[in-house]
Amino acid sequence: MPGAPRARHMSRERLAAFPRARLLGCSALGNCRMENVCFSARDGVLIPNTSSTTPPTVREFDRVAGPGLRLTPPYAARIFPRKAFNALTNAFLLEGETFASNCWRQGFLSSNPAHFMAGYGKVFVAALDTHVPRGLSTLIFQSCGHRARAEWEWGREVWSLIEAKANESGLLPPAGVDVVTLGTTWGGSWHQKWPSQGDLVVCARHVTAERNSVATYLGRNHPDIVAEWQRHVQRQLPESSESRTSVPSAVSSEAGIAASPLSDRSSRKTPTATPSTACASCLNSLRIAIFYREEGSALRRFRNLAGVRAVAARYSAGRVSMVTITSRTNFATQVRTFRSFDILITCHGSHLGNMLFAPHAVFVELQATRADTSPASNGARFTAGWILSRGHVPVIPQPLRDGCPPRINCELAAQIAPCWGGGCNTRGLFLQSDLLVDLNRLDAALKQAVVMRCQHAGVLCPLSPPIPLWVDRPVNLSLGACNSGVNHTSRPQ
Repeated sequence: MPGAPRARHMSRERLAAFPRARLLGCSALGNCRMENVCFSARDGVLIPNTSSTTPPTVREFDRVAGPGLRLTPPYAARIFPRKAFNALTNAFLLEGETFASNCWRQGFLSSNPAHFMAGYGKVFVAALDTHVPRGLSTLIFQSCGHRARAEWEWGREVWSLIEAKANESGLLPPAGVDVVTLGTTWGGSWHQKWPSQGDLVVCARHVTAERNSVATYLGRNHPDIVAEWQRHVQRQLPESSESRTSVPSAVSSEAGIAASPLSDRSSRKTPTATPSTACASCLNSLRIAIFYREEGSALRRFRNLAGVRAVAARYSAGRVSMVTITSRTNFATQVRTFRSFDILITCHGSHLGNMLFAPHAVFVELQATRADTSPASNGARFTAGWILSRGHVPVIPQPLRDGCPPRINCELAAQIAPCWGGGCNTRGLFLQSDLLVDLNRLDAALKQAVVMRCQHAGVLCPLSPPIPLWVDRPVNLSLGACNSGVNHTSRPQ
């Protein structure tokens, strides 16, 4: 609930006289200034239709998406019907400057790192965007989990990193800021409905929000913003002496981004032609890890793990470790774990939010088909490299017992080729499945990962033969062929 000095309960008279909403403009980083708009735990920026003048249109407010594009429903404008708005009994008006952010349909108790950063990460961007007013009165986190729950240390610690930058930049005043968290415990279609009469609705005279970026960690993941995040993390969470992470270059003052006082240092050394001994040294020092899950509704195991380890050992002088974290793992251990490898072979999952602390590493994410690319799109900015390796075969989850061979999920496997380009309604089933890893595809992915990691260290280390073209093509595993026991690692024709 907003603090009393900066929020007033709105009576029926105030609701009826609420002024017309306006979109004032947007910065180069996508932070848009608005007046007289409202928020609830449900979808959308609410545009009250209460003015005697012509109300603004959704198209007018959503033009920030760009020509011919639409905002995702949780971020889009919605014209709030006059009768429903006037009947609200729990509506408040915020005076002063407000910043609003949305975590995309999360409950108050959510502990999903990707959704957390989709909302809270935008405060970090706002701290560096000179077009966002300083000395905010209120922060609104719409459809977000609470940032400071005692049982979720990761959320608390990451918020403390973001808050430190917001304080340092003057975005948040020394006297503190009111925070409104509009999370829910409901699911289903609840988010798409209008706020009910007693729902908490918070309206703001002056509010800034970034409404385009949905699944990225720092707004649009502008390279200068990401560089400043990595420098900020390096200062707040200094690494041990054995770490091989270096610090990115200083941010520029382009596009209204606050310049960093630090000297210019580059994280990716310019590779030059080097003797084969340098390449050999890089290869022999690589630390490769394989991630395994110990909690969750699906463990997403690699059912031929011994083969996966054997392939990985070819590229790490035999040193391959198994790593895991859970929601109970303390924050320091999670950070230390993700700083302990150069290449990680991993399934899809929320643990990948820790890429925020591994700018030196290359990630090889294994999926059956293109089910979810959000970690890869963030990884391209935050890490030394991200490879989405597809074509691995979904397996029916079952207990691991000696002599119990994996059973291919033939119905799902038949959808690998049709879903190769993404957009399938079976994406959730693909992500939850165990995998029988195609070792040929994994080998090709690790070749790429080694080149990326050594190049990040300034060593040109081309591997031969080149990556075969068939790696980017799906296996056409029909339902009939699957049921008849066809070789699941056969290359596409």
